[in-house]
Amino acid sequence: MENNTHIFPEDAQERKEYPVGTFIRDYFPHAIAALAHHSYKCQQQHGPATNGAPMEWLKDKSIGDGNEIVRHFMEGDYEATAWRALELLERKLTGLEPFDK
Repeated sequence: MENNTHIFPEDAQERKEYPVGTFIRDYFPHAIAALAHHSYKCQQQHGPATNGAPMEWLKDKSIGDGNEIVRHFMEGDYEATAWRALELLERKLTGLEPFDK
């Protein structure tokens, strides 16, 4: 079951241990921008987000099991590799398939 309401701890001091903005801005700004663009392009190719519709991750249609990561990496498609790695991590953290069992 997906839980979007409690991504961060409720305790104010513990929340400081999640410097999301600093992480994105100072560590991987170019990579995050490339992933957002990659996601947009894939959405235009495969999903309903055309003609200005918002992007949407169709979680029930795009289910990776880790093999996609290696294939994309072997092909040198680093944006797709990173996207699939993030997908797998998000699924594990939220209990989505293939981690729902």
